[in-house]
Amino acid sequence: MKLSFGKIIPEGYRKIPSKEQWRNLFKTFSPKETIVFLFFLLIFLGSGISLVVNFYESNTKIVPAPGGIFREGIVGELRSINPLYITTDPERDLAELLFSGLLTYDQNGKIVPDLAESYEIKDNGKTYEFLLRENLFWSDGEPLDANDVLWTIKSIQNPDYKSPFLASWLDVNIEKEGTRLIRFKLKNPYYQFLELATVKIMPKHIWENVPAQNIHLSPFNLKPVSSGPYVVQQLKQDELGFIKELRLTKNKYFWRGESLLEEFQIIFFNNQKELINAAFNKKIDGLGVNAPLLSLPGFNVYKTTLPRYFALFFNQDEKKLLDNLKIREAISLAIDKKTLLEKVFQNQGQVVESPLLPDLYGLEPPKETSKYDPQMAQLILNDAGFVLKEDWKNRVKILKNEKFEIKSDLKIGSQGNQVRMLQECLAKDPEIYPEKEITGIFGQKTKKAVIKFQEKYREEILAPQGLTKGTGEVKAATRQKLEELCQKEAESIIPLKLELVTVDQESMKKTAEILKNQLEEVGFQIEIKSLPFSVLLKDYLKPRNYELLLFGQLLNMTPDLYPFWYSKQKKDPGLNLSNIENKELDEWLVKVRTSKNEEEFKKALAKIQDLILKEKPAVFLYNPDYFYLLSNSFKGFDRKILPDPSKRFLGVEKWYLKTKKQWR
Repeated sequence: MKLSFGKIIPEGYRKIPSKEQWRNLFKTFSPKETIVFLFFLLIFLGSGISLVVNFYESNTKIVPAPGGIFREGIVGELRSINPLYITTDPERDLAELLFSGLLTYDQNGKIVPDLAESYEIKDNGKTYEFLLRENLFWSDGEPLDANDVLWTIKSIQNPDYKSPFLASWLDVNIEKEGTRLIRFKLKNPYYQFLELATVKIMPKHIWENVPAQNIHLSPFNLKPVSSGPYVVQQLKQDELGFIKELRLTKNKYFWRGESLLEEFQIIFFNNQKELINAAFNKKIDGLGVNAPLLSLPGFNVYKTTLPRYFALFFNQDEKKLLDNLKIREAISLAIDKKTLLEKVFQNQGQVVESPLLPDLYGLEPPKETSKYDPQMAQLILNDAGFVLKEDWKNRVKILKNEKFEIKSDLKIGSQGNQVRMLQECLAKDPEIYPEKEITGIFGQKTKKAVIKFQEKYREEILAPQGLTKGTGEVKAATRQKLEELCQKEAESIIPLKLELVTVDQESMKKTAEILKNQLEEVGFQIEIKSLPFSVLLKDYLKPRNYELLLFGQLLNMTPDLYPFWYSKQKKDPGLNLSNIENKELDEWLVKVRTSKNEEEFKKALAKIQDLILKEKPAVFLYNPDYFYLLSNSFKGFDRKILPDPSKRFLGVEKWYLKTKKQWR
């Protein structure tokens, strides 16, 4: 026996039952006792497990985990990914994934630092200083510093590079201090300068030895050294050399940290129909569309706003019709914008009355808005001389022509309308008057042409007078032959006919057809040309080779209308698509750039709005909502206002597919 705290414990006594005792435990229980025991045992075990699970759940949280492949569908062609030459949506999309700027935008469209750690505005808005973050690197491990910023802006400013951004950076001097401080000095204050500072920066060590004339030939245009969240790993081309797919992998040197998604694939499609079909068939995980596609199985739909508008632009350099304000006004009155928005976009968007989007920018709406009044349009066309006869579908203008008649003799020194008519008649034959100079002044070139004319018709002009050579003087016999050959018809007919050019895109083609029908209702004859964007850009936009242009323009979050409406922006690479010239408008377009505060800025914008609407260089139609569709397997998208569609990728490094548990 043992003594334990005053108690006598028999030999062999155990506090914990032995294995043998456990095995024989249930033999001591009756069946009813066994059931009761097992019941309470299960409750005990369940309670224990529940406590453990509750403890784990309350002390851990679900967080994004690395891994996963994302597939984005894009409509269009990709020719290069070079920040000096970004002009198309596919180029902007890839630039957003691969490059960074000094500044960028947050989820509400506000400008915030990116590569820059901070910035200061000095000298009453004429000096901007940016301090770069420490430890910035390119995707090849080379340091990213002020030298890269300096080289990028200097290249944009160099005419040899022919960058479309050159006009925006004129009169801006750039200098650096050390490797982190960049200073921009402006000739005049520029209220919208911070928007310029979102331009993507290029690696100097890659491009500095490439001559400007060879820059388009460099392989780095398609496989660039990056500073953004991703780098190009591989590209796939079809048999014609067009890029069909890009495979991007995460950039381990991205300053915000490595992206959660392991791989980001870009797949290119010819049109929106192919894009949407790919989404239905689960071949892509993300796509941006203008069409009101409000549901797609397996996708979340995010509705966002863009600072843009679509308009019907009038080329006022086409002197046939569109330089006439009455014709432009009649077109405006004949267009029902609400019907356009309803039929093309199912009312997913806003009707637009001004190029300034007052609701978006917090401005007063225009004093006068366009109205749909086809009856008034017809009255204006009647007043402009374009009549609609009973048996005709389209309107015409009938002009009485000036009768060709030279009433007096003409010779060297003669001047006036009679000489002009003579020159016009002679110019019809390029062998006689190749110079075709219609001056109204009878000079040596005109005399030489008269001699050629007389000798060409010598049998009728010279022979009866016994002459063998032309005299160069216009007398009775010469006048008679000229009148015989150049007598004009009594009247000419000018049809109310215009050509409408737009991009080969479903929503644009549908809009063009509705516009055609509406304009033909009041007597216009409209011919539509829908073209691939590359053809439209090269053969129509750049040379301004159109009468009516259905097109969209994207503004900044701080609007600058100078590139779109200033007189000297009529020629490429300017964006004055209506070729409008207005000195007062030009003055205000400059004033708005030099605004010192928000009040002054908005006052100048209001004046610009009034002047543009008075001039009627375009009919402003609508701003459709932009929809981004994202597979519901992926999380992290949080954009509401997009400065442009490519900005849907801002914060893409936080998108994720996989999750994990983490202790709080």
